[in-house]
Amino acid sequence: MLRVKELMKKICIFVYIPLLIACSSKQTGFDVQIDTDSISASQQKQWNEVANIDPLTYPLSEAFFAQWQQLSDKYAASHPSPNISHVYQRVFMHFCDSNSSYSYYVLPPCVLVRKYSSEFDTKYYSSHTWASEDYFQDAPEFSYIPHLHTNKSVLYLFEGVEKVLGEYLGGVKDKSGKDINQEHVDDLHQYIDLHYGHWGGYWHIETMPIISHMYFFNNGIYVSLRDSWCTGKEIFMPYQSDAFIEIGSWME
Repeated sequence: MLRVKELMKKICIFVYIPLLIACSSKQTGFDVQIDTDSISASQQKQWNEVANIDPLTYPLSEAFFAQWQQLSDKYAASHPSPNISHVYQRVFMHFCDSNSSYSYYVLPPCVLVRKYSSEFDTKYYSSHTWASEDYFQDAPEFSYIPHLHTNKSVLYLFEGVEKVLGEYLGGVKDKSGKDINQEHVDDLHQYIDLHYGHWGGYWHIETMPIISHMYFFNNGIYVSLRDSWCTGKEIFMPYQSDAFIEIGSWME
């Protein structure tokens, strides 16, 4: 009986040690199933058609945000994507102003994602950013709904909502911004962060950073984002690292 127990103990140790090593090692990448939980163009169109919201009145009421929140919650639940959202949250929380007093984070409805079977060359890309479109080819691009796990409520900027907000704020018909209703801007600014567009005639209503692209490579993730009303950057996040390597930037 004693020999059996000793044998079983050795077997357990033999199995446990490799398992412990495997579990404690850092993840080398994300096994992203690109065609899973993505949202198609037709599905996006359907959501934009149903995601209508009542016109705004001054001053803003909680009913407006309650309606927007209800639409956003349904939209977020329609296409869960844990791996994509994990990366999105990591980037967003790194660059956002987490100490802001705004009640809501406003996200774009989609982030564009690609997956490559090659490695990303940061040195080459940094010296050839002018040819970035040529660098990112030969891989299909899919749309994903970004998700955040945060103590603030998350809203999505549907086309209908953006139109209503633009009419409320003004400045979308006259690119000089002369018709901006500053009283309405101050009113909305109590709830969300917003910036008038550099070229005029539009607003940045999504919370900065506005993450537009996330491309997965064998050695890390390329991310393109806007971090202010007139600037943006491209970063690379190597696997097995907490680094955010800036590989490009731009200014309007």
